[in-house]
Amino acid sequence: EKHGESSTPSDEDILLDTFTHLTTDACPPLQWLHHRQPVFLWNSQFATEWIMNPSEGLVNQMASLASSVMEEDSLLTWHPVTKLMSNVSYR
Repeated sequence: EKHGESSTPSDEDILLDTFTHLTTDACPPLQWLHHRQPVFLWNSQFATEWIMNPSEGLVNQMASLASSVMEEDSLLTWHPVTKLMSNVSYR
């Protein structure tokens, strides 16, 4: 590149640090806590498909899998905490 000339980066040259937070209806073990739950993409095939070719069908399939988790199958754990944690000034 010569002095004074600029080049526009191609799509391949741009790196985005980003994420997507997917949620779905809570599975039975989490319904006591909240009506929504995160969707975790434990399967790398789902994650790749979501990044490369997201579709409503894929979203429905992932949501169905997440919502059907039963307590004995859940990889999440939880424990009681003080209600004070709901306040943004809690430390």
